[in-house]
Amino acid sequence: MKDEKRERERLGEKLRRALELDGDVLPYGYMLEVRGRSGVMLRGAGRILLYTPQQIKLRVRDAEITVRGEGLICSSYYADAVGIEGRITEISFEEAEK
Repeated sequence: MKDEKRERERLGEKLRRALELDGDVLPYGYMLEVRGRSGVMLRGAGRILLYTPQQIKLRVRDAEITVRGEGLICSSYYADAVGIEGRITEISFEEAEK
């Protein structure tokens, strides 16, 4: 099963490069949709690393996305999609620690 997943990842990466597509277009990427200052939807999330009313940190591929604000809640969490609602003041991206 792991070999099959790795093969799909390699194939997706080769296809992305050949077609000169952004990494978020094909599977194994992520997409962040911002809905004003009151919500975000993140597809491609690996897991929730930190969850407080002021900060939610998520792992995606080789990065971490942090949403900061007030009254933050995880409004949905299914498959690889996470919905966050509250008063959003900041969204930051950083490379994941290895």
